Amino acid sequence: LNNPLIFIGSDTACHTKYEKLAKQLGGIPSNQEMVAVIVTLASQLGLSDEQVARLLSWNAGEFLNIPVSRNLVEYKLEKRIDDLQYNNGIVVNPWNGSKLLFPVKI
Repeated sequence: LNNPLIFIGSDTACHTKYEKLAKQLGGIPSNQEMVAVIVTLASQLGLSDEQVARLLSWNAGEFLNIPVSRNLVEYKLEKRIDDLQYNNGIVVNPWNGSKLLFPVKI
């Protein structure tokens, strides 16, 4: 969280969505944590909930011309230490051990 360079990425998977879900194939390390990392940084910087929602959904959707629903779902933030593993620990999780604010649906 102290690194000023934050990269958000995705992968070009060589498998179908069904294979990914059925076999739990890993993507790029940190994808699962990116929302929690962004929310944690936003909280530290004092951003409002509306600013975070715009950053995570509407702005990207508008930029990419993707229709995005403006119906909001309520979440609470739950602080926990990240312990996600990728491919049984073969791929290093860069956020492992970090205290992050994970959104949990209310």
